[in-house]
Amino acid sequence: MKRRIKKFGNNFKKIYLPIGLILCRVGLHGQDLQQGLQLHYDFEADSGNPTFVEDKSGNGYHGTLKNEAALSTTGDIGILNLGSQDGYLDMGTDVGAMIATLEDFTVAVNIFIDPTTNITGNGNFVWAFSTRESCNQTRGRYIAYRVNQQRYAQSSGGWGNEVVGIQIGGAARKGEWENVIYVQSGNTGSIYINGELRTSGNASLQPKDMGQSTDYNWLGRPHFSGDVYLKNTSLSDFRIYNRALNQSEINQLTAQLETLNLEFAQQTVQDAYNALTLGNTDEVRSDLDLPNYINGRVQVSWSSDNLQYLSNTGKVTRPAYGNPSVEVTLTATLFFQGQSLQKAFTITIIPALDAQSAVTHDINAIDLGDRCFWLQKINLPTKGLEGSTISWVSDNPDFLSNDGQVLQLPVKGAGNLSVKLTATATLGSFSQTKEFTVCIHEDEGHTAYLFAYFTGNSGDQESIRFAISRDGLNYKTLNNNQPVIASDTISHYQAVRDPHILRSEDGNYFYMVVTDMKSALGWNSNHGIVLLKSPDLVNWTHSAIDIKTRFPAFSTINRAWAPQTIYDPDEGKYMVYWSMRSGDAKDVIYYAYTNSEFTDFVSEPVVLFDHPTSTIDGDIIYHNGKYHMFFKTEGSGNGIKKAVSDYTHGPFVIEEDRYLQQTSQSVEGSCTYKLINSDIYILMYDMYTSGRYQFTQSTDLSNFTIVDNGSMDFAPRHGTTIQITEEEAERLMQKWGASLPMEILDVQSPAVRKDYWILDDNQIFLPVDENTDLSSFDPQFLTWPGTLLTPAGAQDFSDGGITYNLSFKGQSKQYNVKASIARNPVLPGFYADPDIIYAHQTNKYYLYPTSDGYPGWGGYYFKVFSSDDLLNWQDEGVILDMSTDQVSWANGNAWAPAIIERKIGDTYKYYFYFSGNPTAGGGKQIGVAVADHPTGPFTDLGEPLITSSPAGWGQQIDPCVFEDPVSGKFYLYWGNGYLAGAELNDDMVSIKSNTIKVMTPAGGDLSTHAYREGVYVFYRNGLYYFLWSVDDTGSTNYHVAYGTSTSPLGNITVADNPVILIQDAENYIFGTGHNSVLQLPGKDKWYFVYHRINAAYLNDGPGYHREVCIDQLDFGQDGKILRTVPSWEGVKLDVGPSTVSPTRMNSHNQMMVYPNPTSDILTVETRLSPRADKTMTLYSIMGKALKSISCHASGSTVFDISDLPAGMYLLSWFNGQEMLEQIVFKN
Repeated sequence: MKRRIKKFGNNFKKIYLPIGLILCRVGLHGQDLQQGLQLHYDFEADSGNPTFVEDKSGNGYHGTLKNEAALSTTGDIGILNLGSQDGYLDMGTDVGAMIATLEDFTVAVNIFIDPTTNITGNGNFVWAFSTRESCNQTRGRYIAYRVNQQRYAQSSGGWGNEVVGIQIGGAARKGEWENVIYVQSGNTGSIYINGELRTSGNASLQPKDMGQSTDYNWLGRPHFSGDVYLKNTSLSDFRIYNRALNQSEINQLTAQLETLNLEFAQQTVQDAYNALTLGNTDEVRSDLDLPNYINGRVQVSWSSDNLQYLSNTGKVTRPAYGNPSVEVTLTATLFFQGQSLQKAFTITIIPALDAQSAVTHDINAIDLGDRCFWLQKINLPTKGLEGSTISWVSDNPDFLSNDGQVLQLPVKGAGNLSVKLTATATLGSFSQTKEFTVCIHEDEGHTAYLFAYFTGNSGDQESIRFAISRDGLNYKTLNNNQPVIASDTISHYQAVRDPHILRSEDGNYFYMVVTDMKSALGWNSNHGIVLLKSPDLVNWTHSAIDIKTRFPAFSTINRAWAPQTIYDPDEGKYMVYWSMRSGDAKDVIYYAYTNSEFTDFVSEPVVLFDHPTSTIDGDIIYHNGKYHMFFKTEGSGNGIKKAVSDYTHGPFVIEEDRYLQQTSQSVEGSCTYKLINSDIYILMYDMYTSGRYQFTQSTDLSNFTIVDNGSMDFAPRHGTTIQITEEEAERLMQKWGASLPMEILDVQSPAVRKDYWILDDNQIFLPVDENTDLSSFDPQFLTWPGTLLTPAGAQDFSDGGITYNLSFKGQSKQYNVKASIARNPVLPGFYADPDIIYAHQTNKYYLYPTSDGYPGWGGYYFKVFSSDDLLNWQDEGVILDMSTDQVSWANGNAWAPAIIERKIGDTYKYYFYFSGNPTAGGGKQIGVAVADHPTGPFTDLGEPLITSSPAGWGQQIDPCVFEDPVSGKFYLYWGNGYLAGAELNDDMVSIKSNTIKVMTPAGGDLSTHAYREGVYVFYRNGLYYFLWSVDDTGSTNYHVAYGTSTSPLGNITVADNPVILIQDAENYIFGTGHNSVLQLPGKDKWYFVYHRINAAYLNDGPGYHREVCIDQLDFGQDGKILRTVPSWEGVKLDVGPSTVSPTRMNSHNQMMVYPNPTSDILTVETRLSPRADKTMTLYSIMGKALKSISCHASGSTVFDISDLPAGMYLLSWFNGQEMLEQIVFKN
């Protein structure tokens, strides 16, 4: 028999198929599997009707694809792809009658869930048969299966009455085809995965007990409003039987899996092969960024055929100046689920340039673009690819600092400002300058935002209300959330909704339009809108227009909804647009022009946008030469889409047919507006079933992300926002602002670390950048318009706090404000459980934390950060991702890593130990991954290293790895609720037999040293120090205690004063714990590296909003650890008096500096070459050349620095190929 294999070219290694595996539909049509078959979708596409899905059982239960769900094939197997736009298959109502007859039954399907898909939220149903379109807690009968708990349920009335609930628990496996079968026989329900019985339970109801047909029958769609659709998932071979299949029959239904997974693996590797590129490799002059994974799942390993010039990690060593270029073949091997491909790249590495050419290259490579900047930091390069040091000077430092910070904008009306930035590239004795003209936007002249809205469907809820905001995201109500305009005075129905407000083109008036409607009369009862006009936002005139009577052609309309206004520059008129419907027809968006007084229409309504489905809530904004109209589609799968036009009055065309809302919940009433003095646009919308708004942001009006920090102190319905001036805002405040709280809203000084400043009632703490002059510092506080804050301007914070007074309308409030230099936290964002090493391979420090900020400690990846100085940290990216196949045995809870560097011969290895949630269940376990470089790529062992508790309780988390300097042996420690230790075998990835020991420190309580977790071990002066954390990580009391031992696995003696790191609540430092310790190489200098709770989250998930800090760790003369007071100030790397530390690796030891311990004399050993500079120069830390000295021909040069004051200096010398630099500290 010939076997037909789908071909992907000749790149694949040979694949041997097991006997009997045929890559087509395999043995699924036998007579036994036809018996009792009620419905069968094989998802074979119908070329004549792409949305039609045929029922191959012969019973006629054909389905219809919705929302971009589509059919495809894998090999010869038909596939249903649900897509990312809430796609689903509607099986129709007729199938519901069959469902209502089922007693014993079977539902079977093959499922593939994309590895990147989040399936943890409510919903994620594979199939659902329901009596209601939207069930709730008590209403709606259904049978359904969902993947987030791998659960089958039957309800007698809503989710609160799921009489049958049979589940495996935990999310389904992603990234692999699985066969999922639910079988019910009598009162027993069973779930089979890939033919294996995974769980059974009592099923006291059968589908026939629902007592009625299910009219809502779907694949991929939830039957609860607000639940998420099953996205990015593929299905094949969906079947329903009116009998319980036996094990043999179940096994037959798994026959397609091997074909599906093989085809998927091959296609995945091929797609990755096609996507893998390194860009231009014809003239390589710097290290290559080599990806370790493609699309998050296909692993890539790299091999260079000339390691002298290109390492396997992408490190480039260029040929010396004057030598020819070198060609290197770099081969990528791509792996995924047993399939592999190789792709070769030719890399041409060009030789090093001479100093003058290098400077020219680096200065010419600088490109700042031609955009105009707002209040932001411009990215100015300080190092060129050819090694030049690049410095910058601004000719207008009041507006633009030398480091690229835009400090202020020209006032409105002054026009954009041009600032000259001069870049100077320097290498050795050569330098070159280049001037750049930077555009700074003029201030837009607006300082606040006005939001007009209504609140509900009854009484005066259908009235216009106002709210105000300073940042366009956080709003407070005006007039205590009461109407600012009485509806019964302006409308026919004495009720209005959906207010839209617009500033006139000349800025002299404001126009507002609202729906004239009382919802109590029904959703098909209105036919009018109201036009309003105001010179000041406080006093309004109005005109109500009854479209039905005003325009006879529209005498049959039964609703006119959500009007908005925009200026049409082509017509020179204001255009009002809204949606209308007649009878049972669909809603269509129309427009008409108004008269100059904004009291009536001067034209009959004309169609503006006619979508195939009902369309309401149009919202038009002009951006980049186009008019963008956001609108809501009505009906199933409704949401917000966008059409564009070159003209205000259309035609509007959908260019990207996709939903833009970032939620699965019901939405309407979108509003798009630009943030003041920013390139960011906000798209917000009314989540009307949830009673709140969601904010999203974009710079291109196509790609939106959720903004998490929006808030409202009210529950608005369908409203709109505009920018307003300070004068306009003050006028609103004087009229309706008495109800607003007296408060400082924000701090605007760029020196403040905005994510960490603290407002605690009347106490404010401001952590500021290291270079801030606290003796003359202006926080630039932001308050509500019209309020007065004193004192104003820069104040002296160097000797303590400043008292500020805020007043408005006879009210006042005082604030006590303190400011402090803040080097902590050292990493931006939420991270925890830090482990730190100094890597001798690279002469850098590396931090490996837990990725935090996920509810339930749900982080699933590890990152690494690098630094030369413990202050400035570079994000080196993700090194392990448990949402991919990098860690085959675990799928999440990536916690508390530990790493160690080990040199084996001439090579370095890095062993990374971590906690994870095993896919097989059974509680947390510990694994290990290995790499040749501190930043990876890391390869997981493929199975956990620690799987169970030697103590019989607790969790297997929080590993610590330790090299005993006495014996040279390696040890691993771990445990939550207990402490265990063991010796590692020489392979570092296995435990030495019979060495595991439970060694939990005895005694203590939550105020002292009761062991909880987070052990860390180090050695000093004959003692082994054991540090651990006490209490819960979400507790402000979380702290570090310690004890000592005389051997790595010996008994631990708890210290007399064991608590060495604990909260400092007075300075807003809480929950300090789970530490590692760093010893500076070759020095008795130690640092505490730990996490603490972000003070803003003490009452909002404190246990998973943590941040990484570094403070000094000190010892007494008796070797006891002294208590560390956690600080905001943190540490500056100090390598001691009269010593030298490299700022970059001195390749080949071409410059070595030796201080004289008794005098301020430096001996500098150099390797001279014909191209090397004949002098070396000492610079101040600000870059000023202080003195130069000729290099001695012998290569040994004496440098006298006795005439220089104490401080830090930079010794610089060009060796003919690269600039070598050493930092010199003088006491």
